[in-house]
Amino acid sequence: MKNPLSNLSFLTLLILPQLCGAQSRDFKGYFFVRNYINQKGVEVDSVKDVFLKTKKGIFFIKDCREILSKSDNLHLKKAIVRGEIQRGELDLCDKNSIQQSRIGEHISLEDLVMESSFSYTLSDGSGNRYSLDGNSLTYLPVSKEMSSSGMYDGGVKKEKVLSENERIMLIRSFRRVLKKTRPVSCENNRPMGSIALRFSQLGEDKNYCCPDSKKWKRFIDRNTILLNQ
Repeated sequence: MKNPLSNLSFLTLLILPQLCGAQSRDFKGYFFVRNYINQKGVEVDSVKDVFLKTKKGIFFIKDCREILSKSDNLHLKKAIVRGEIQRGELDLCDKNSIQQSRIGEHISLEDLVMESSFSYTLSDGSGNRYSLDGNSLTYLPVSKEMSSSGMYDGGVKKEKVLSENERIMLIRSFRRVLKKTRPVSCENNRPMGSIALRFSQLGEDKNYCCPDSKKWKRFIDRNTILLNQ
């Protein structure tokens, strides 16, 4: 695929004026990453600029929250980001800084709603597993032989191919619940009855444990409802 940014300068960057305004919204497209180009037109390969190409135009991404810290894994990945169209300094996050910066319209990034390689596996307090991989949602129940009591049976395995809207809804729900809980590392010791999480985003795998709360129970119910539809 030809990089649409190859012949693009900051002065010709397409931003539609009618999209500008001080309010957050979702933007859907795919990422492009290129080397930073200084004022002399020289590429600096140690510094990366990230853009989102959408149907409405190509947007520079200003990531002051360091949400996209692994930019090498972003290129050509589909994504939905949440942010606000702004005009101002592209390179500085500190408003009091006296350093020079490029100026232009950009998306001030607030959240990465979804990216194409996102996946998760959730194990409930009984050991049943719910996994999302691509558009495939799977339930892997614990058997009597594998349960801690030797009596519990999680039922039968279930699988479903989700629509794109169902997948986005499920990922939004997962991220929303994760933000409202306090996950801890559980690589060496998982507390009894806790929720075990493993998810991958931008090529980085993360493992956490969370208390078995009402929020996670509702999220598990959401998985179950989708699997039974």
